[in-house]
Amino acid sequence: MKRPTRRTLRFVPWRLLLFGVLPTLLLAGGAVAAIRPWGTALPPAETVPPTTPPVAAAPTPPSPSGVGPVPRVFPNADSTGVPDGVTLHPSRGMVVEEDGTVLENLLIVDGSIDIYANNVVVRNVRITNERREVLWGILQREGYSGLVVEDSEIFGNGVHQFATGIANHGGMATIRRVEIHTVTDGVVMSSGILEDSYLHSPKYFPDDHTDMVQANGGPEGGLELVIRNNTIINTEDQTGAVSLFDNFRPVRNVRVEGNLLAGGGYTFYGGGYLADGATPANIVVVNNVFSRRVFPDSGYYGPVAYFDPDAPGNVWEGNVWEDDGKPVPPA
Repeated sequence: MKRPTRRTLRFVPWRLLLFGVLPTLLLAGGAVAAIRPWGTALPPAETVPPTTPPVAAAPTPPSPSGVGPVPRVFPNADSTGVPDGVTLHPSRGMVVEEDGTVLENLLIVDGSIDIYANNVVVRNVRITNERREVLWGILQREGYSGLVVEDSEIFGNGVHQFATGIANHGGMATIRRVEIHTVTDGVVMSSGILEDSYLHSPKYFPDDHTDMVQANGGPEGGLELVIRNNTIINTEDQTGAVSLFDNFRPVRNVRVEGNLLAGGGYTFYGGGYLADGATPANIVVVNNVFSRRVFPDSGYYGPVAYFDPDAPGNVWEGNVWEDDGKPVPPA
């Protein structure tokens, strides 16, 4: 089996300028959020009906066959993203600097949400691009924690690059019922919870790598990284659906549970081998379903790379193939 090459995340050394804000964004207690605008104010917001761009077919479980069926229904376009009937208000990108800010019911085109605050909530928000490159849809900066993103959709137009859907450079973040597609990387974070979400169909641009979920080390300071009950499908033939890399620190204290996984060079990258000098620990990968719907071996080269079952605390149990229910081995 061909061994994959290692990779390093490319950081952008300059701060993206973000322009404008929705005039009235409320905090949880009803106060006006302190959000620093750039450029001129927007005209009064107009309502728009929610729209959903074309996406890959929603995954559904196969008919029972082989040694055991896979009866679960995993997240798809119907159960994630902005709920039907929600009215979205046009907004430009923004920098958030007030703890506890709640952003709701927004449509952001060619902009981002850049967060320098704790306990920010982003709900019922759709972010995309039309005329230019976007580096990220939502970014929680280093030194901040508590971000919650739910019932939202982030996607590129496939012409101008949309580099990262959600990036967390800080502490904990919770991402739930979110759909992300047509981006280079879906979610980039080393601590937090990703659950009940649908990440699929990345867009490759020359010299890039595509990961639907990427961690460049394990969580720090007693935090956790949990990836559970998601549909994560990388339709490209390189990098991964879930990629745990030790680029900046060892991968430890990660739980990957109950996901539908497919695609990439290898579908799952598991933190490294002790024999190669890596020091992974406590990586628990249980009850995931690996699919052949993109490539015959789940990933282009296979389902798993760099997972060491002999590393302390590492667990590989209950991971099976979607089509026949047979076990997927860790190597």
